Amino acid sequence: MAFEKASEVFFAPFYQTGDASFNKEKREFIIRYSSYYRLLLVVFVERDRRNRIISDRPATRAERKLYENA
Repeated sequence: MAFEKASEVFFAPFYQTGDASFNKEKREFIIRYSSYYRLLLVVFVERDRRNRIISDRPATRAERKLYENA
């Protein structure tokens, strides 16, 4: 997925976040709809007051249910 599409999740009013830590690194995830109406899950880490995207992908069916029922 293109970086531009993944970075859209940081600039939206409706989103959910959570812990996605891996090993000893503190990571978070954010999930929201893109401008193309795709529900995306982006894992990121904050470094030097900037968000570094680790991975991005379409949300799974289970993640979609959690997002829509919150």
